[in-house]
Amino acid sequence: MRQIEDWGFYLIVAVMVAGASILIATDSLPEKAAAHFNALTDVTMDTNYRVVREPTPEDNTFIYALNEVAEKSIAIAEKDPQVSDIIESGSAGKAVTIAAVQPTVLQYRDNGQLAHSGSGMLIITVNWETINGQPYSQIDGFQDLQGRVSESHQQVWNVLVDLNNQRVTDIVDHGERVLTKKLEMNRIYSGMNMFMPGSVKLEVGSSLQWINTSNLPHNIVGIYKTSSGQETHLDSGFINNGESWRHTFNDEGVFEYHCTTHTEHGMKGKVVISKQM
Repeated sequence: MRQIEDWGFYLIVAVMVAGASILIATDSLPEKAAAHFNALTDVTMDTNYRVVREPTPEDNTFIYALNEVAEKSIAIAEKDPQVSDIIESGSAGKAVTIAAVQPTVLQYRDNGQLAHSGSGMLIITVNWETINGQPYSQIDGFQDLQGRVSESHQQVWNVLVDLNNQRVTDIVDHGERVLTKKLEMNRIYSGMNMFMPGSVKLEVGSSLQWINTSNLPHNIVGIYKTSSGQETHLDSGFINNGESWRHTFNDEGVFEYHCTTHTEHGMKGKVVISKQM
């Protein structure tokens, strides 16, 4: 999420302006400073993303936070029985992403002081995929997957946290999204904040095509690590609906990637490039 679309930029400006207005209205700023306050020049946003937990073969859970304050909401939420059940539902071959995205922290350039609200928010996303109705947790090659029907499932919850009183105040279930496609050779579909297939094997020298079937723009950003130790940063740029991006993989290795604007929904993928399929 290091790249931000135009709408994201305007949202950030709105947050900064709103934050500045709250501080002024509550006399949190010295009178003199408030008289000359400019949200676009006097305040910066702390967006130092903090990875709390990386996925492992035993626990496919990825947790990250927008900043240190947002990270505090994770421990509070995990103590809530309903949130605990949601996270537990992501076991057994499913991928869980927990993103602490609020509160935004504002920092004053002149004195370095921080300001933020007491309202935190987590986005919890559970993703899983089936092939011909069966759970798909391994990594198969396109020659085995083509012609089969894939279903990518995604369930998203917003968890609101009161940081001051250390409790969960609301849980919003956005329901389940399902993306269905008949898979084709050397093609990956991006739609509804999911890649399909999410993990796949590819023969060395093959060209892989990502096609955006969503109404939202997506990108493919990641590191292509070859078996010889070379690392190449790949960035497709934003791909709009109906557009595609193609890359040829000429060496054995692994390409792990994500969509930078939908990281909180676990929109990521993995390509294993090998000579032996």
